[in-house]
Amino acid sequence: MYSSVLPVTQPLTVKARVLNGAEWSPLTEASFAPPPPRVLITEINYNPPGADDLTEFVELMNAGGTSVSLNGAHFTSGIIFTFGNITLPPGQRIVIVKDATAFAAAYPGVTPAGVFTGGLKNSGDTLTLVDIANQFITTVTYSDAAPWSPLADGDGATLVLMHPATVVNANDPANWRASATLGGSPGSTDTITFPAGADINADADKDGWPALIEHALATSDTSPSSFPSLTATADANGVITISVDRNLGAEDVTLEAVTSSDMTTWTPATLVSDAPGLNGKATVTWQAGGGAGRRVFVKVRASRVP
Repeated sequence: MYSSVLPVTQPLTVKARVLNGAEWSPLTEASFAPPPPRVLITEINYNPPGADDLTEFVELMNAGGTSVSLNGAHFTSGIIFTFGNITLPPGQRIVIVKDATAFAAAYPGVTPAGVFTGGLKNSGDTLTLVDIANQFITTVTYSDAAPWSPLADGDGATLVLMHPATVVNANDPANWRASATLGGSPGSTDTITFPAGADINADADKDGWPALIEHALATSDTSPSSFPSLTATADANGVITISVDRNLGAEDVTLEAVTSSDMTTWTPATLVSDAPGLNGKATVTWQAGGGAGRRVFVKVRASRVP
């Protein structure tokens, strides 16, 4: 018997009945949960190379600051899966898979939390996770069409959520990218970060390129033979096209191309395309009007994301 409030600190199902003399009432039950946690879907492998798609997986991450119990959390769309009594510490990731045997062969050393029923549609689908009391936790609707990366549609990449700790809208395709590694990185991140406290202007290999630029453009600041390559061309009308390869996993920097005729006033170029590849890089292309016969200076600069 109870007469006061029962605090709910984790998802649970309460069963109760009433004793009237020697007779019990029918058993009734209801599920309760604390406010929904900040658990996000952070990686989706919906169309692996090959015909069987057995290595499909969905990764989730606790992007909050406290441990989360997933007991009874379940998907209401996309796939069929209910979590058991699993606790996810802050920053930790968990993976559920379509076929445990195929997944173990493709990703040795990664232990999935369970096997879901059904499959991830290759043309796009909606994945929605709710808690034991059917309170909304997170959702994402992915697609094999732009603006979603086509490299995840059978070419070997996965879809990866960028900046999960701070992202506001995890359902916005602008916040997703192709994985920097083939097959993705279930259970971990393939984001490559600039070392905390390191000097962004350092030039350890003395090749003239600052460390942050080498990080952003997927080259090494410890090897003088590994340095960025920037391509700039101009057509007959003086339209300048600037291209450079960037580090697909370097989510902590942004790139901008600018042009100038006097090295004093710089004008931003227009982003034309940002095309990821399967080599961990993306080719970024800008254009700017230079004017036929004019001397124009071009540079690409990197800025750290706060």
